Amino acid sequence: RHHGGMKKTLQWLYPLQRLDTRLFLWLNRIMADRRSLHYLALSVSHSGSGIPYAIAGLLCLWLEPEHGSYFAAMLACGYAIERPLYWMLKNSIRRRRPGEAIDGWTMRIIPSDRFSFPSGHTSGAFLFAYAISVYYPALYPWVLLWAMAVGSSRVLLGVHFPGDIMAGSLMGTLCAWLAALWVQ
Repeated sequence: RHHGGMKKTLQWLYPLQRLDTRLFLWLNRIMADRRSLHYLALSVSHSGSGIPYAIAGLLCLWLEPEHGSYFAAMLACGYAIERPLYWMLKNSIRRRRPGEAIDGWTMRIIPSDRFSFPSGHTSGAFLFAYAISVYYPALYPWVLLWAMAVGSSRVLLGVHFPGDIMAGSLMGTLCAWLAALWVQ
């Protein structure tokens, strides 16, 4: 009985899942025969892994006396909020990745974990972009474009649905906003 009630509660999500799947498939038609776009998506995706954020924070801490320590502290605080939240959501929601959810779909890369929602790469990129907006606003438009490219690359590589990207961007921005409240 409990499972039936849960199924009814989640029924409103089915049209969203269908829309998300259609949008995913439409966007991936762009990648169909474009090898250069695949390599670009792969490079952008890798740039959104955790190591570049740590390097940027440490470089600013070391080289930029005016805001560097605050920027590094905001990144550290933001990721200390974001990573556990990401892990908790991903492992409790357990949304299947496109390769498991769409018959006949093959992901273009092997993801670092099993579940799809939210996109951790996107969350981290938007957290970083928000931190840039606070301390280095002149760079923000460029970093925001990069963060959007990181999210898009995850869809084009076939490991996330667009909804995962939207959730990741919101989560990263919210975590950065909370970190900014504590650091300033």
